[in-house]
Amino acid sequence: VAWFALAISSAWLPTPDSALYLMLGRSIAQGHGYALDGHPHAYVPPGFPYMLAALDRVGLGSMLCLNAAMALIGVATVWMSYLLVSELASRRVAVLVACLLGFNSLLHVMSALQLSDMPFTLLVLAGLYGLLRGLRGERFALELGTLAILASCWVRVAGASLAVACAVAMLAHTRRRDVARGCNN
Repeated sequence: VAWFALAISSAWLPTPDSALYLMLGRSIAQGHGYALDGHPHAYVPPGFPYMLAALDRVGLGSMLCLNAAMALIGVATVWMSYLLVSELASRRVAVLVACLLGFNSLLHVMSALQLSDMPFTLLVLAGLYGLLRGLRGERFALELGTLAILASCWVRVAGASLAVACAVAMLAHTRRRDVARGCNN
């Protein structure tokens, strides 16, 4: 957590994509819609710019606040990786994976930039965790996992293929379960 907190600053670390996201977020926050220079935009999904706009609208649009939000998303991503892996392996393995991820320099850098990578990763991990818990019978977990996977589609285009893959896997799981129940009757 401290390593992510050290990356929080009031400085913008410019990249072409972060400039695009920030301009789209500002356009939305100012009431001009999902547009650049008054022209509708369709190059990136709107989820991340809308998140930036929401932060701006509630007074958290300074670079310090945006960087803090990204650091929190980075920490939440590490935590979600721990939860997901602990469902599939021992707690010891989950701690190891979370530590490796938490100390990964690329994840740390991505948590300091205004890019959609970390929010997308968090949504995917949360979605997979929810789907897994839901398939194991936890109430409302399947629905929440599905919502997180669908939300990832609004953050990165890659979310669409993941949503399709998850839907196919859930259908296959349901079919296997129904066949197994039929054999037991």
